[in-house]
Amino acid sequence: MDSKAYIEEIETLVSVLKGFQVLGVLRMDFKMYFKEIDNLLDKLENKDFDCVLGVLRGGYVPAEIVSRALNIPLTLIRLSSYSNRERSEIKELGSIGEPFGKILIVDDLIDSGETLKFLLNKYPGSKTAVIFNKDVKRDLEPDFYSVKVKNEWIVQPMEGYDDYFKSRV
Repeated sequence: MDSKAYIEEIETLVSVLKGFQVLGVLRMDFKMYFKEIDNLLDKLENKDFDCVLGVLRGGYVPAEIVSRALNIPLTLIRLSSYSNRERSEIKELGSIGEPFGKILIVDDLIDSGETLKFLLNKYPGSKTAVIFNKDVKRDLEPDFYSVKVKNEWIVQPMEGYDDYFKSRV
């Protein structure tokens, strides 16, 4: 590989690691990801909630951090909205703990809004918080969010561990 091609390859890699848009994909490294969680925490400071309801899997990490920062209990819910890679009716697959009082629902992102709408119907009066608010037309906006992003695929840093052991074979 000549030096010009090598430099171009390094520049592309650096832009991916910094979370720049590459082919309609926003790739977040850990530093950027946690910076956005900190930004969300700034917006939640001095807010009064009794518990956090984290949406598995993407909402787990931000929900855990929000729960710790607000010093309130964490409950979790697992939902499914896809069947054979096609969007389908949302189903509850399980939960850990029972949310109570003034609930803050935390997820990683909002796109169509169907997940948060489902949870707001189940837990009326709750507030919602997400890291990424995708810029799409929908009926519902989150109460709190860190950053508004284009409607693009977001690759979060934890996703680098998907199929980790399969890749080592």
